[in-house]
Formats: sequence, structure tokens, C-alpha cells
Amino acid sequence: KGDKGDKEDKEIGETIQNPKSFNPKQEQLQEAIQRAAQGEFVRYEVEIWGAEDEIATIDFSLKPVRDEKGNVVLLIPEGRDISERKQLEDRLSRREREMCTMVHNLPDIIFRLDRQLRHTYVSPRVQQVSGIAAEEFIGKTGRELGLPVEACDRFEEKCREALATGQMTQIEYRIGDRYYSSRLIPEYGTEGEIESLLGITEDISERKQAEQELGEANERLLANWESMTDAYVFLDSEWRITYTNQAATRAFYQVANLEPEGFLGRSHWEVFPWSVGQITEQQYRRAMTEQVAVHFELFYEPTGDWFEVHAYPSSEGLGIYFRDISDRKLAEIALRDSERRYASLAKLSPVGILRSDRHGHITYVSDRCSEITGFSPEESFGLGIMSAIHPDDRDRVWQEWLRSVEAQQSFYAEYRFLHADGTIRWVIEQTMAETDENDRIVGYITAITDISDRKRAEAALQESEERFRSTFDSAAVGIAHVGTDGQWLLVNQTLCDIVGYTCEELQGKTFQDITHPEDLEKDLAYVRQMLANEIEIYSMEKRYIHKNGSLVWINLTVSLLREPNGEPKYFISVVQNIDDRKRLEEALRQSSAEIYELYNNAPCGYHSLDGEGNFVLVNETELQMLGYTRNELIGKKFSDLLAPESIQKFEESFPQFKQRGWVQDLEFEIIRKDNTILTVSLSATAIKDKEGNYLSSRSTIMDISERKRAEQALRESERRYETLARLAPVGIYRCDRDGNVTYVNDRGCEITGLSRLESFGLDGARALHPDDRDRVMEQWLEAVENQQPFYSEHRLVHPDGRIRWVIGQASPETDENGRVIGYIATLTDITDRKRAEIALQDSDRRYATIARLSPVGLFRSDRYASCFTPTNAVANF
Repeated sequence: KGDKGDKEDKEIGETIQNPKSFNPKQEQLQEAIQRAAQGEFVRYEVEIWGAEDEIATIDFSLKPVRDEKGNVVLLIPEGRDISERKQLEDRLSRREREMCTMVHNLPDIIFRLDRQLRHTYVSPRVQQVSGIAAEEFIGKTGRELGLPVEACDRFEEKCREALATGQMTQIEYRIGDRYYSSRLIPEYGTEGEIESLLGITEDISERKQAEQELGEANERLLANWESMTDAYVFLDSEWRITYTNQAATRAFYQVANLEPEGFLGRSHWEVFPWSVGQITEQQYRRAMTEQVAVHFELFYEPTGDWFEVHAYPSSEGLGIYFRDISDRKLAEIALRDSERRYASLAKLSPVGILRSDRHGHITYVSDRCSEITGFSPEESFGLGIMSAIHPDDRDRVWQEWLRSVEAQQSFYAEYRFLHADGTIRWVIEQTMAETDENDRIVGYITAITDISDRKRAEAALQESEERFRSTFDSAAVGIAHVGTDGQWLLVNQTLCDIVGYTCEELQGKTFQDITHPEDLEKDLAYVRQMLANEIEIYSMEKRYIHKNGSLVWINLTVSLLREPNGEPKYFISVVQNIDDRKRLEEALRQSSAEIYELYNNAPCGYHSLDGEGNFVLVNETELQMLGYTRNELIGKKFSDLLAPESIQKFEESFPQFKQRGWVQDLEFEIIRKDNTILTVSLSATAIKDKEGNYLSSRSTIMDISERKRAEQALRESERRYETLARLAPVGIYRCDRDGNVTYVNDRGCEITGLSRLESFGLDGARALHPDDRDRVMEQWLEAVENQQPFYSEHRLVHPDGRIRWVIGQASPETDENGRVIGYIATLTDITDRKRAEIALQDSDRRYATIARLSPVGLFRSDRYASCFTPTNAVANF
């Protein structure tokens, strides 16, 4: 009454059903009074109006008081304001349901172990993973659950480590065909001792599978290296030779007589001292310093061999490809000699050489041409020389030239030419188009022959034939003359080596006989176009069938030589073996595709930042996280995406990261494109050159937004729960579904005199009075077995010997599906009330004795004068 502000004298004389401050359900109150009048202790909760017109919840009870005959003579009402407790309980219940929902829907398994490594809690997710219900884990170790012994040994070792050090530990293990990672986090009690371990288990099978696939990809890449005909060597960042493929091992032996044990693990400069200070050292160091690929040719003087070298740097070292090009270099030297001879020939040849652009304007005139025409080069440029064609031949020659240009055909004409000295000379003009790699005409080459001196022309022709034969036989590519029916007419040895036939065998076949059926139609279509004078040259990649039945990829370039009358004479084919290149391209394509797919579809975000913190690389997973396209992010600063609270953290940590080279589990808030906040955990390593200069980062981000919200909600709930438990005037207990105590507040320890550790499990029963213990434990275990509420008034024996009366109450705690997961219990000290009741009973007995012995009649009524009880004297009267 004092708490609600009502005055005591306002309620004196009013019936209990109608005090102003009550707003009960009248039927319920009437029923309670009737039950109490029958001798039953009645208790329930009721809402009342306070002085400030607020609604309060009262724990209301009616206790009957009997006389020595057992008749109810008095009802003692008791009310306790539990409004704040009810509000806290409602809020706590709601928060716990939210927490349970969150934990139950996490993809990870959450569990708690006591110091004996027995499970005291396991989230329902465990049943989906292990097939074992969560409740079967409670009170058991992994061994007792039949989990693999090896996994249990390693797991228990890590648990003991966490309990001993007080530090979080992590372990990866395998159960069946799945891989798991568990983090074990020590949990401390109020006295600072480790009470339990909180565990979080994640299924990492997909990551393990990705690692396995990456290993297999590396093995395939290694197999490709081993099968290459090119030599491959890898130098680490200290210039040590750490790997050579078979071709390199053979080359080292053939060139330097070195076995693998003579060079593996040793410095390149120590194994090949002759390379120090030479182009090799210069180019290798440039590649590593500038992180650029280098290509150069190397002459190894001791053996006179030439090598083509390609070196590719990485953060781990330098990969080097060697190819013996001695034969090619000899061919190039021969070609340069041939070109010099050709230049000399052009200078000394009796044939005049002209070059013109694609419009026919002359841009070059050889000296011999000037001698033949009598015009200087300057006078011949443009269309100047055309005016010297004899007037009777000029129109004919011009029309034939235009037709050949339109038809993209070579030009041939004999005509008379007016020499600058006034004489007339007969010349033969032959013109052929110059094309680029796309077969587009870029100009024309014209030969002017003074056929006034046929012998000189024949000598020049013979020399040209010899030059051609030398080039034909020495070429590093296959060259052949092929009939218009496909018959091999003339072939060089290089072509025979490519297809495995001798010259005689090949000349007995057609190109159709050794062309792969899938490539033949395309080849024949080009042939038909060329014979129809639609094209003058074509190139294609196709497959030949080797004599041994294998396939050989080649690059084929074909032109058609015609008779003077324009009739097709034979094809000139140039064949280059590209088999090794095609195999390497295919292997590289597959490997690149696999690595890219793995990177782009990883379960976490990946990106790289340059030294200014700009995005230079980002995978698809991170793009989906942030809602941006790749074009929107590349070149954008990472800090531009951060929430204001995270920008300073990034600006402080990024310079430190570039210097230190790594960072782990930094948390940032990122603003998505749709302006929502994404909380992420970022880990990164720095990519540096050999000088230690920062190049870029390799960064991973994990979305931890849900985890952060869950952690915050859990902290708030636990804080409210601890506050409620600390301030509650009653002892508060939490029990598992088997009735074992798992939590007790300070008030509970104060009432029983037991410590928390002494109260856990069923050990708290030791505080029960010996005369009440069996009854209370039987009632408690029966309530737990039937999953029903529990109520008991009984005595406790405090360690100091005092006896206390308490009321113990418990209600089942259920999950969202209504299944009992434990019990919430309270312990109320009613010792003072019991003492008052005992004193009242003593007073009643004394009163009864006085009344019995009194010589006058006595009456007794309740406070409302609604009930009169006569004494013995009146009854006798």
C-alpha cells in the first residue's frame, strides 16, 4: 500500500473485493477467497491501479490461518510488486527468443564445453551436419558420441591448450568426407577462472576442395613444363636455381656438362659465372627490378650456340624459357647475306626496280631503272615516268594496269620506252602487289627489264634462280611447289621433317592426302578462290597427319604462280610448324580459365589496391557484395567506400600495412552502392618487389554484418540478464532440460550459503533440510520428467547452521517450437514470514487457552465483523 501511495485508513472497513486500488477480475477473486476459506493457499498475479493511475503487477496470495480445530479463522493476504521484474522477464524472454532464432539459423555450429570437455550446449545446426540430435550431445564428449578417434585426439589437445593458456585456439580436422574448422574461445567466471569453452565450427569442405583443385592445376602446369621442348628454369628472389624441366636439365648437361645436383639450390651467377656483367645479368635484373617481362637473344661462346630467352618476373622469383635458335640464327645470317646480295643485285641488276604506293605513285627507283629510263629518281617519282611510255603503247599499258589493279592481280606488260636521250628501248614491266598481314594491298613492286640486252637479262635471271634455290633449301620453314591438283611437285627438307615423309614419298601424294578432314574444306575453298583469281595469297592454321598417324599443327601461307598468259602454273606454299605453340596455348588457356574461375567465384571478396589505395583488381563476389560493376570500382579509392567512422582507421592502418606487409581481421564499415552499410573483416598481404617496395595488395573481405549484429544483441541481452539477476530480491537459477543447475545469481548463493560451483548440477541439494530433502527432490525430478512447473515450500540449512524457509518455483523454458530446453527457477526467502506465522499460531493457542478458562462468554470476529466465533462459555450457554 505504501508503494502505491494509498492511505491505509481508506481501506479499513471495505470488503476485500472492492478496494479502490484493485482492478481484479471479480470472478477470479471470488474464487480465490472461496478456495482460501476452504484452507487452500492461493497465489496468482493481478494487475492494480496505483496512485498515479499506472498499472502495476502484483504477486498476490491468500494464506488461510486455522485454529486448533483446523477451521479457517483468518485469511492473510500478501501482495508484492513485481511490475519491474515482469517487464524485465518479458524483455529478457523476447531477447532470448531472438538470440535462439539467430543461433539456430547460423550456418556455423555453436557449442559450449565444460572443463571436462563435455557439451553443455550445442546449436540445432549440429543435427544437419552430424545426423545426431543436439540434445544427445549434452553432457557427453566427442569420444562418447562415437566421433573419429584421430579427430577427437587433436580436438581435445587444442581444448586443453585453450584451457591452459586462456587464449583462443583454432583447429582444422576431417570427419568422413567433410572438413571443419573450429575456434575455441575460453569463457571466464566471475572470479577470473576459466569455466568453459565457447566453440564455433565452420564447414570448410569447399575451401579444401578449392585448395585441392588448385594443387591439381599446379600439377598440370608442372606436367606441361616437363613436356615442353623449350627449356624452363625458375630462379627464386635470391637468384638460386630452384627448378628446371627435363629440357633444361638436358640442355645444362649438353652445354655445360652439369648434373642437377651441380646447379639446383645454387646461385645462377655461381653456376654460370660467364653471365655476370653480360646481357644475361642486365636483362634478368631489369626484369626483377621493373617487374616486366624481358626477351633477348644470347650467344653462348664456349659452344657457339644461340638461344632465345624469355624471362617473366613474379613476387616469388623469375621464370625463364630458353629455346635453341642456332639453326634459325644461321638461317637469319644466311637471309641477311641473301638480302645484302639482293640489295647488291638490285643495285647491279640489269632489271630496274620500282616501288609505288597503293595508288600507283612511284616512291622508289633503283639506279638500274634510272639507267634504263634515263630519268633520275626525282624525275620518276609520282607519275612522272609514265609520260615516257611510247605514245602508241601508253593507253594500252594504262588500261591493262587499271584492270590488274581492280582485279588485284599481278601486272605484266611489254612496251616501248622513250629514253631520256631520245632513243627507244623495249622493256618488260612486271608488277606485284605488296600486302600486309591482313592481305590488304599497301603498295606495288615493279621490275623493269631492258630486253634490248636479253643475255644480260638471262644472267640476272639465273642468278635470281640460284638465290631462290639457296633460300628454298636452307629455309627454317617448309616450302613447297604444289600443282593445281594438289600434287606435291617440289618440297624442301624442313617440310619433310614436319610431316615425317621423305621427299620421294611426299611427292607421290597430294596435300589433300595428309590434311586433316576437318580442315580440308576450308583449305580447298581458298584454293578455288585463288584459281578463280579472286585472291592472290592466303594464310591459315591447319593440321597435317604425320606419317606416324599423329596430328601436327602448321601455319600455311600460299600464293599462286601464273604463266605469262595468266594461266595458273603452281602454288608456292610456306609451312611453319606451330604444334608446340598450339599445345602450350591450349594448356595455358585451360589453366588460366581454371584459376580465373576460382578467383572470381571465391566465397569471399578479393581485391587488390595500388600504393594510393585505388582498386586495380576485384573479383565478382566482392562486386556482388558492394553492388558495383567492375568498371565503377577499378581506379576508385577504397576509402571512398568507407563509412566516416572507418576512414580514419583505414588511413592510419594502410601506411602501416604497406610497411609491415600484412594485416589480419581489420573491421570496416563499407557503404554499398545502395547506401546500406556492410560490415566486413579485411585481411591482406602486400606484394613487394625484391627491394621491398610496395606494388599492390592481395586483400580478402568477409561479410560479418550479421555476426556483428548478433554479437551486439547478445551483449545487450546478457547485460540486461545480468542486471536483472543482480538486482532481483530472489535467487534466480537456470537449469538444463535434465534439471541440472547451470547458473545461479548472487542472491541465490546468499540464501543457500553455497558458492556458484557448489550450486551447479544437483549439488545444491545438499542445502536442503534433511527432513525435506527427499520430498523436494522427488517433486523436482518428477516435474523435470513431466516437463511441468515446480512449486515447493521447504527448509534450507545454511552453512552457519541457521534454518531458512524458502519457496522454490520453476517453469520450463521452451524454444520457438515449444520444446523444453531448460528451466528458469526462483528461490524466495520466506523465513521472516514463517516466523510471523509461527508467532501467530503461538498467540492463537494462548488466546484459546485464555478463552477456555475464562468465566465470561467471549466472541471473536474478523476485521469486517462478518463472522462471529463463540468461545466455549457462550457455546455452553
